[in-house]
Amino acid sequence: MNERKGLIEKHHYWQGKNGLWYVHIPDSTKPSGRRLVKRNTEKAIQDVIVKYERQFADNPTFEDMFYECYKNKLELGKLSKSSYDRYVQVYKRHYPSFGKQFVKNLSDTDFIDFLERQIPEHELGSRAFSLLKTITRDTLKYCKRRKYINWSAEQMLQELDVSDRDYYKRYKEDCEEVFDEEETANMVSYLTENHDTRNDAVLLMLITGMRVGEVVALKHEDIDPKDNLVRVRRTETRFKENGKDTYDIKDSPKTSAGNRDIVVPRNFSGFIQNLFFSSMNKEFVFEEDGARITSLLVRKRLYKICRTLKIPQRSPHKIRKTYDSILQDANLDKRFVTDQMGHSNISVSENHYHRNRKNTRQKRELIDAIPEFQNLA
Repeated sequence: MNERKGLIEKHHYWQGKNGLWYVHIPDSTKPSGRRLVKRNTEKAIQDVIVKYERQFADNPTFEDMFYECYKNKLELGKLSKSSYDRYVQVYKRHYPSFGKQFVKNLSDTDFIDFLERQIPEHELGSRAFSLLKTITRDTLKYCKRRKYINWSAEQMLQELDVSDRDYYKRYKEDCEEVFDEEETANMVSYLTENHDTRNDAVLLMLITGMRVGEVVALKHEDIDPKDNLVRVRRTETRFKENGKDTYDIKDSPKTSAGNRDIVVPRNFSGFIQNLFFSSMNKEFVFEEDGARITSLLVRKRLYKICRTLKIPQRSPHKIRKTYDSILQDANLDKRFVTDQMGHSNISVSENHYHRNRKNTRQKRELIDAIPEFQNLA
């Protein structure tokens, strides 16, 4: 009786004005993902619920397994709350209907067909598709461990008919990805003349290439005025709690390569000294009214600065790309670039960060100065 009661309580059923009893039962074949069932008596509608629940007592849905898998990882400390939230968003985007199906009823071919359709349907790039494959792989490996399937998730993913040309590619102009030389100079000039906590955080990003989450996680001991260094040892993490964004500090950088000492340009040594001495009695370098400022506040301040200077609005990550481009334009040693950026290898910097920072006027001056072109006139 207790088992039957527990199964029934999983569903909401009701009696209509006509005296009939109704319940919505999940059904992946329906556009709404459910079907309406009606019966003459309350017991009959309860029997429908019990029959539905018992049919997958030993055959859970893919959705059940996804949440069980990732909640288990979260409890074991194998991933952060922010990573859990990100994977849940990926799941909700792709699996709202397919995930309602029972695991034992699905074959590797079903997943191949489903995954290949996701690229054109959602216009996925390679990174987005990689995240989708990650949650699919993890969940199916968990299903196999629980003996709900007997086929290999890895083998299934290897059989996907997907190539680079299938991915959705949105080309972004250089001006969308980095601040050009004049914009950078104007920003630095504005920030050095208008010091406050949030402006100083933006300025530190400009001269170090730090992630915004790393900047707001800096503590007093991370600032070294003697050697003009900033040490990155932790980062901010964001996750959902009771439906609201919560910001916390993780005692490690975003990646293992992110643990680094960043050399600051000598002409900003005075700025670094001011950060050091102004934070001596604080836990974090960037605080307001005794509380650490969050990355969201710094992001909003950057957008405000862009409006003030009448330049296109760009995110904090574009500052990081700008810094990387400055280093590479200076033809610095590749290992030094990766050390400053906290990248595991130079290909990340070269393929995803390095952009042309000269505006049209500067490009024209360079072209016009080429002797061979001058002689052709």
